[in-house]
Amino acid sequence: GGGEALLKVRAVGLCGSDLASYRGANPLVQYPIVVGHEFCGEVEAVADGVSHVAPGDWVTVNPVINCGVCPTCLDGFVNCCESSRTLGVHMDGAAAEWIVAPANKVFKAPKGLSAEEVALIEPVAVGYHAVKNRAGVNADDRVVVLGAGAIGLGAIQTARLFGAPVAVVDIKDSALERAGRLGADCLIRGDKNPVEAVREWTEGRMASVIIEAAGSPRTVALSVDLAAHRARIAMIGYTSQAMVFETPKLFNMKELTFMGSRNSLNVFPHLIEHVRRGQINLSAMISHRFPLDEAPRAFQLWDESPESVCKIILNMR
Repeated sequence: GGGEALLKVRAVGLCGSDLASYRGANPLVQYPIVVGHEFCGEVEAVADGVSHVAPGDWVTVNPVINCGVCPTCLDGFVNCCESSRTLGVHMDGAAAEWIVAPANKVFKAPKGLSAEEVALIEPVAVGYHAVKNRAGVNADDRVVVLGAGAIGLGAIQTARLFGAPVAVVDIKDSALERAGRLGADCLIRGDKNPVEAVREWTEGRMASVIIEAAGSPRTVALSVDLAAHRARIAMIGYTSQAMVFETPKLFNMKELTFMGSRNSLNVFPHLIEHVRRGQINLSAMISHRFPLDEAPRAFQLWDESPESVCKIILNMR
């Protein structure tokens, strides 16, 4: 249709929201649903008037389809659209052979990347947005990332891009090891007194930026204790549980800025350029690979052994 592109799907990355959909625990999903919003597609055809991509191009896609007419969209913040719909959540996604996507959400990938790497540009964009657009990280900051899943790993690499030293807190040794390979300067076990570890790492100054990428009430509360005075806390993770702070007065005493971070805004071209230059490592986030027809086995593995998974890729045969 008008303004659309037909894509042959090459690879799909599975996200925590896909696992929630598999478990029947995603409140935004109406079943049946085709999941998958992180993916690489090859352009098969484009509508008249679409010129920035062409048949044969490998592309990544921003899966958040905004309405364009709500006040938030009209103000330019399309990532926070008041009635947005996401591929693989509100409508069928990319875990299929073909998908049609709005062409203005389609971005040409750099040559030389594998389909798996192209599929991972989208989750890294979420971390990039939190670090750059929301927290405004620069070389003077001391950044702590809570959670070393795929989005947290994207945040780590983005913070290093902008010159900031980064510590990461996670409860899994495998996640910390992967974070170290991707540039984290300090690796902290979440069950080993992270407050004291950050105090030692910063020589008592504490963190000027905390990126919460775990989505746990415990890590949200921990972010306040890790924060320096006048720190910025950007929360990417989602939780349906109540958040309780033992010392809420610290918000005022430290004059903290606490902000949400949703999807990504205008970062795909910048991130793709960093990827093209080799400044972002995408493949290191992959822990498992399955062909599409073995997706049930992939989800069963993730459901039963979540501690073993960082990023699962479904490859098309």
